[in-house]
Amino acid sequence: MVGTIRILKQFMPCADLITTIQCGEYLSRTFGLRVVRNKVFSFKSYSLYYSMKSSLDLIRCVIYRVMKHHLSLNLRWLIENRKLKEWANADVIIHLGGDVLSDYLGQTNLLEHLKDLLLGVVLEKPVVIWGESVGPIRSRFCRFLAKFVLNKVAMITLREEASKVYLCNIGIHKPPIYVTADPAFLCQAAPKVRVKEILDMEGLDDMAGPLIGITPSVLSLLRRMSNFSACMFSLYSTFQYFLPEELFRLIVGKVKRLPIFQREKVELNNMLKVLAEVADGCIENLNANVVLIPHVQAGGPYANDKELAMKVVHLMKHGNRAQVIRHNYTAEEIGGIIGCLHLLIGSRMHANIAALSQCIPVIALPYHGKFHNVMVMVGQERYVCDEVTTEAIMAKLSEVWNRRQAIREQLEYRVRNMKELALSQGKLVREMLYNISNC
Repeated sequence: MVGTIRILKQFMPCADLITTIQCGEYLSRTFGLRVVRNKVFSFKSYSLYYSMKSSLDLIRCVIYRVMKHHLSLNLRWLIENRKLKEWANADVIIHLGGDVLSDYLGQTNLLEHLKDLLLGVVLEKPVVIWGESVGPIRSRFCRFLAKFVLNKVAMITLREEASKVYLCNIGIHKPPIYVTADPAFLCQAAPKVRVKEILDMEGLDDMAGPLIGITPSVLSLLRRMSNFSACMFSLYSTFQYFLPEELFRLIVGKVKRLPIFQREKVELNNMLKVLAEVADGCIENLNANVVLIPHVQAGGPYANDKELAMKVVHLMKHGNRAQVIRHNYTAEEIGGIIGCLHLLIGSRMHANIAALSQCIPVIALPYHGKFHNVMVMVGQERYVCDEVTTEAIMAKLSEVWNRRQAIREQLEYRVRNMKELALSQGKLVREMLYNISNC
């Protein structure tokens, strides 16, 4: 999000930026964002209540538009709630979904974002898909809806060529489509003085030898789930959607203790053991120190990297040579920490981009095709490790370590190009608004 704000500020410095993304006070204050606050922060991603509310918003917008165009009635009160009021007053609606236009984390997630896009279309606002990865969409019904909605947006910018190919294959041909780059390539690391303060605070300032980073994520496990665990995840998502908040919290706490649900925990522990063995291998073979960098620390069972990082250190033989980043930092500060690494083993894509944008070699542990696609864009696809085993990762590690200087030199050119592509999105939106205003 920070990269997107920088682009918009550069190309449209006088624009009033309003977001429904529930970002923190620091981000909104630093960049002058006005945040449309939700009344309730939920432990759950989506719920039946949320879906009914978003569907009602869509119905209200449809009624408003029909009445206005066919009966000349301006029923403005229909769209006067907190969210719709802002959307109706906007000159352009920019969708920052990342990889949500896919059903790999469930159909509900995709459908809710499609509804958001359709809100803008019904309100006759230019809607822009901004620097995203699209697909796969396995459900025929969802694919039909995606085709219907995406063919009505004003413009689509993508962060890799593979998404453009996918959109063409499912019949998206009406809006202009541009392959650009992830806006995160434009995120700036914190000043060196601040980074030094953080390293002192985290106990990393006096570590001798190379520094290798690891960003763990439980999402890397999801694509390797057994049929049993995949079924459990599906049930979990269903209960999460339908049950009231407090009841859902209570049931999750009770059910996760049952023996039948311990298999998923065993699979997770096996993945953490692999990361622990890799960290030990870095220490033994390269005389390196290891820093585990939690990149996501939000609520929910699939978004607490710090807890995973602590477990990895606990499983290591040389845990005294590893350090978990303990405090919460801004995106720029995390980027500054990553900038001190000699190499990153990453299962969070934006952590990988933070490294790549500073010409630091990366071994990507993917949970989604976007990892491979972004690594292709910077010429590093051979360092995507689909097989999360100690042997596979250590083989990649040996190759990357021996070629690290050549990789840095290659990244210098590639990253410069990626930053130019990311910036081009601002120019495209500005030109689109100019053309609309002169029609």
